[in-house]
Amino acid sequence: MWRALILMQNETKNYCYRCVNPFFFITALGNLTWRIAFAIFRRVTPNYRLLMTPKSVVTLRRLILKNTVLIPTIQSDCYKRSGRLKLTNGWLDYKLTPDWSIEFEDHEVANSLHRWNWLLYGLTEDDQCHLAREEGLSLIRSWLQCCLHQEHFNNDAYSASERIANASIFLLTTGDKTVPTDIQNAFQYMGLHIAKNLEYYEGDMTGNHAFNDARGLLYAGIVSELPYAIELAFEVFKERLPKLVTADGFLREGSSHYHFLFTRWVLEVQWIVSGTKHKEIEEFIRLYSIKLVKQCWFFLVKNTKTGRWSTPLIGDISPDFPPDWLLSTPWSVLALAVFKPDYLPLYEGKKGWASLFGMDNGVGESVNEGTKTFPESYWHRIEYNEFTLFAHAESSDGKLRSDHRHFDLGSFVLYHTGQPIIIDCGRSDYTQSKVSEYGHSAASHNALFINKLSAEADGPSWLQPAYKRIAVKTELSELNNSVSFIIKHNGFDRISNVKVVHERSFNFNSNFFEIEDSLTGDKACDLRLCFHYSPKVGSPKHKGSDLVFENIGATFHVDKRFMSRLVTGQKKNPVGGLFSTEYGVINQCTTLNIDGVIELPATIKNRLSFDL
Repeated sequence: MWRALILMQNETKNYCYRCVNPFFFITALGNLTWRIAFAIFRRVTPNYRLLMTPKSVVTLRRLILKNTVLIPTIQSDCYKRSGRLKLTNGWLDYKLTPDWSIEFEDHEVANSLHRWNWLLYGLTEDDQCHLAREEGLSLIRSWLQCCLHQEHFNNDAYSASERIANASIFLLTTGDKTVPTDIQNAFQYMGLHIAKNLEYYEGDMTGNHAFNDARGLLYAGIVSELPYAIELAFEVFKERLPKLVTADGFLREGSSHYHFLFTRWVLEVQWIVSGTKHKEIEEFIRLYSIKLVKQCWFFLVKNTKTGRWSTPLIGDISPDFPPDWLLSTPWSVLALAVFKPDYLPLYEGKKGWASLFGMDNGVGESVNEGTKTFPESYWHRIEYNEFTLFAHAESSDGKLRSDHRHFDLGSFVLYHTGQPIIIDCGRSDYTQSKVSEYGHSAASHNALFINKLSAEADGPSWLQPAYKRIAVKTELSELNNSVSFIIKHNGFDRISNVKVVHERSFNFNSNFFEIEDSLTGDKACDLRLCFHYSPKVGSPKHKGSDLVFENIGATFHVDKRFMSRLVTGQKKNPVGGLFSTEYGVINQCTTLNIDGVIELPATIKNRLSFDL
């Protein structure tokens, strides 16, 4: 496919050039041999994941699997009517009962149907998908009668956990706030399958799924009294949370949206254990929920003109629930119980998740979060006058790990008066389409390329750690009338036949923002710069080499030594001018590509200025 061809021409080609070095070739061959051997091992060892699971988790897993739970008998339900279910990027209309066997091109849309996300939408959305308790119960029972006995549903621990948690929240917050016995039995049945299929993998490849598996087990243990489920869940929590959450309180997966999603999971865990005898679990979870909720505020930006809140969409966008549905999380009663800012600003926007448990809408204007940098967690927020800049600058040891980050080193997102100006394009979906791969790549970020290569190696998994390893340093300088934030890295060290060190400075002054790229080296190289503009700033007009944004009274001054080209709404090779604010949704934006050949060392400056 297109992406594979590009990799063959660029990253893989460069990797092969590096293999001319005997030492590099030997280590590369050893790395490739190990990967092939491990792939064979996984293929011939059905229970290889069990070998990757911590011993304390394995011990409790054995205890829970000693239980025998037959497929439960689901109560017949006569509540039938036509309706519609909210799915990922779409709807499923039905008469009397949904077609649970319906197929979709994107399996994440099917997942949203079988994870019962629509139950929570049914409690928070308008009349289009509103669900009364009786209707929700009928739909749950309909699915259980049709699908519970099908093995492929039970092998997916993540989806089973979502079903248990979503249904529990729906039932425990509606009507008489009880879970019927037949549904409890179904939770026990699904809980055993979660324990059997816990998602532990080799090295750092165990991500947030194992935690969510434990969340489902906890709910099954409390709501349906599944023996040993609570103990097993707690053991997974103790193992996963220190690895998933940084000391600063960020989800260690490189995605702003997943930070909110994960915070929601943790708060739901705290909610279900509150009022039970499991105080140790509640106290342990609280240590992390405080930090996670606090860092939700790090990402929040309020538009001073519209009063609406938003977050920069850096990294993957989850298909489970859209960003605007989770924005209200810090205003929820559950979040405020663990962390409340000194001044709670007014929330305006979709009520979403917080309305499930109650929320405090706050009062008045927002308080400026101020400049905050967390080098150890790789997140940075710079505030200067009416500018807000976000950057994710992550060092890497080059080893494979499970995360939701993109190739965004050196990239940034810029707001002015809370309005997005220069954006991260986001990833439209998890398919292998050109548009999806584009959203994951450096090309959809405000990045710099040398000889057609980005600062991070965007290539096959067999590329060795030494090739992909990156060290990043950041520096913040604050003066009376200006601020400068610098990202320096060695990501271009892997390029053959040229030595390049890149330092990017973001310089703020009273009425302008400047991106200064300093490149040290001693050869000529091909250069490309990409910038992506929010459609909310309007279509730019050329004025010489500059771009004029009349809607906001701003001009983007392009370094006059280079050629520039605007791209809008291009879905074919080369993809450009596209962005996503929700999984499965593709919108048009304006992408500026700046190209040229430059002799090193060199400094390139591009500036956004506002008319006085």
